[in-house]
Amino acid sequence: MKQLLLGGLLFLSAFSNAQYKEITHPANFRGVIYDLSTNLPIEGAMIKIENQTNEFITMSDVEGYFFLLGAPKGGFKVKISMTGYEDKILENVQRITDVEYHLGLEQKKVQHFDLN
Repeated sequence: MKQLLLGGLLFLSAFSNAQYKEITHPANFRGVIYDLSTNLPIEGAMIKIENQTNEFITMSDVEGYFFLLGAPKGGFKVKISMTGYEDKILENVQRITDVEYHLGLEQKKVQHFDLN
């Protein structure tokens, strides 16, 4: 009888503690990648998010949109790269929910050489 009573008391204690724990949701890092000169979306851009312990990679879709669930806590670094464009690097980005980033990429300048 004592064991049953003790077991029930432990169960209720654990249940009441679980109700008071803070509920945290993973952060979403999302936005749109576009061409700075044309304002058109860039499909297939690589978005790499990293901190000291983790690295996450996603790609932009046909509308330039990207979405990453579970961005790292604290400050992190974002690197956006795409063939034909200059890389864009953002340092110490804080995990912010309910924000949509609009990130423009600049086309690489092509050098012309005269072979004459």
